[in-house]
Amino acid sequence: MWLASRPDMDFESDDLGQGARQRQGGPRLYHKKSKTGCTRCRARRVKCDETRPICNNCHRHSVPCHYDRVVRDESSHSPSATGSGGLPADSVSARSGNSELSAAGSFRTPPYRSSAHTTAAAAAFLPTSRRRLELLLMHNFTAHTSRAMAGAYMPAVCELWTTRIPRLALSYEPLLQALLAFSAQHMLVLAADTDASGGALPDISPAELAAFRASCLDSALRDHRESLSDGGDAKGGQGEGIVEGEVEGEEGRERERGRGRGGRGSNSPLPWNSSSRSADRVCFTSVLLMHDALAGLFNRRLSPYEPPLQWLGMARGVFFVGSAAMSVAIGDPESHFMTLVRAAEDMRDVYGPDPQEEPDAMTRFPELMDAKAADGETWLESETERADEDATEAYKHTVSQVAAMRRALDRGADWKALGRRLTTFAVMLRPKFVQLLRDRRPKAFVVLAHYFAVATYAAQLWWIGHVPFREYDALQEVIPAEWQHLLRWPREIVERHRLAR
Repeated sequence: MWLASRPDMDFESDDLGQGARQRQGGPRLYHKKSKTGCTRCRARRVKCDETRPICNNCHRHSVPCHYDRVVRDESSHSPSATGSGGLPADSVSARSGNSELSAAGSFRTPPYRSSAHTTAAAAAFLPTSRRRLELLLMHNFTAHTSRAMAGAYMPAVCELWTTRIPRLALSYEPLLQALLAFSAQHMLVLAADTDASGGALPDISPAELAAFRASCLDSALRDHRESLSDGGDAKGGQGEGIVEGEVEGEEGRERERGRGRGGRGSNSPLPWNSSSRSADRVCFTSVLLMHDALAGLFNRRLSPYEPPLQWLGMARGVFFVGSAAMSVAIGDPESHFMTLVRAAEDMRDVYGPDPQEEPDAMTRFPELMDAKAADGETWLESETERADEDATEAYKHTVSQVAAMRRALDRGADWKALGRRLTTFAVMLRPKFVQLLRDRRPKAFVVLAHYFAVATYAAQLWWIGHVPFREYDALQEVIPAEWQHLLRWPREIVERHRLAR
């Protein structure tokens, strides 16, 4: 990337990529390769029927479908065939038709991963146009996007995001790509709020910017994982969770338990130069991608409703990929990441201790654990479901996270301090709860509706915005009638904040 490869600028070398290894052996293919299929099918290496605007696989999984490859003739390379920003006109047209830009200006962003090993969408930009776009996105991040990051209302954290992290990004490609992708998402959200007109997107269309964002995000996820991979287990196990947002299998859960909150298990070597500066780069990449995962819920298709497993999988994946670096950074008081750690400790005065340390948090939503009908006596769950100890523990743990946020807000906590809790919510979930969402359990949907109701308090943060309102409305539609009385509190909160907007 141009920003990280200027020969006349003395930035730090990337010492994180030296430990990356190539995946041994190629994938087994049982079908003819599709060169013009959608990005998700190519990333998953499955056959795409290439139906437009949405292929059968993406329709079946209820995920966005994005095509970034088109067949062009020689005339498409002539100067007259290019659109704004140097992107070929036929490519712009194809992407515009598939980007679902509605008459109301509501832009649907592409899926998280655009392709397996390509930045073809961004490569279509001429070098000068690409350079201008990178500078535009970097400026937007330092001037605007960075000031809305979780905890940025604190001066030390704001200075970190506006100054130190952009400089670190110039010496670590995944961090730079994640920064540009998140800045692009910010500009797309602003463009949608202004009917895609005005000065939010100077000299570039939403379709072009969305394609460039998808390419940057694809590179950030892939390179971040590969830079830290020591081959085999880490690459195959963690990587799939990042790409597809799937719930980890039993082996992945065992790795997570062994790794804990501090990093990898003691028997797993660090595959990179574990200095505090290297750890900082990795940590901030994971934090940025966790923000991006939540912001990625903007305008996702909600009918027919599917739980936001891609958000949960991506947030959990990038956190655990970077967990080893976090253990190194937290152990060094001079690391920049410690600024975020200290800010989190300061917020304990606002939000209280961890929910598990204060059982009083559970008293905020006792009805969620009992799960009884409106008459107060009839159980809504079967006897088998009530006897599932793993499910009961997963519900209790998740409810405690939501209840702790409600308790703090009830005590008058500033909504600005809520951002960190909202972004780390996905990481704190037990794998069992994610599985309950996948199984479409009504009780899990009710608990998730409470989370999004709490999130409406922070709707002024652009990366939260209207997401919790849309998600709550969709959940309310699919939760069975006999469970609706458990939505009394979230319904009141959502409607109150909806009117305030």
